[in-house]
Amino acid sequence: NKSDFLSSKQRQVWHEYLEKEGWDHLFFSAHIEQKKLDDAAYEARRKEAASIGNAFSDTEPLEHRETQNTPMSTTAEEREALCSGNIGIETPLTRYQLMDWMLHFAEKNKCKPDARFQDKMQFGMVGFPNVGKSSVINVLVGSSKHTHGLVRVGVAAQPGKTKHFQTLLLDDQPNMMLCDCPGL
Repeated sequence: NKSDFLSSKQRQVWHEYLEKEGWDHLFFSAHIEQKKLDDAAYEARRKEAASIGNAFSDTEPLEHRETQNTPMSTTAEEREALCSGNIGIETPLTRYQLMDWMLHFAEKNKCKPDARFQDKMQFGMVGFPNVGKSSVINVLVGSSKHTHGLVRVGVAAQPGKTKHFQTLLLDDQPNMMLCDCPGL
């Protein structure tokens, strides 16, 4: 997360270092993907208000930007092709690319879905406080400040916002489940 703070050259140097150390890694930016989700939700709310004749009074500007989001791959072969080599060095991975990578990683490591959880693949989010765990979860869930009805986990500048273990489902990825916990 937060790889938007780095240039592609810096991401390349980190990639080489992490690869030399034998660490699986990829580059993602919750900030960039959250902006895309917020823009899309804002536009949807604006169109909905216009269709029922209401004035849309939200004054937040909408930035139109091309999204690189594509539908999720459905087969292991498609996922392997999509994931091979692209770990976000040139541009940080999109939300869908990150979800594909997560599933690819689980398949590569022979992780199995759990029947106790409707055969969903479980992914845990652990780490130090204030590294963006909750921000990544909100992006993966597809939550925006302009949408209602989606679970949104708390994000705060001070450490310790996440107080307890929680599980979250992804509406557009029915075979995945996220598990969030307080920072270590």
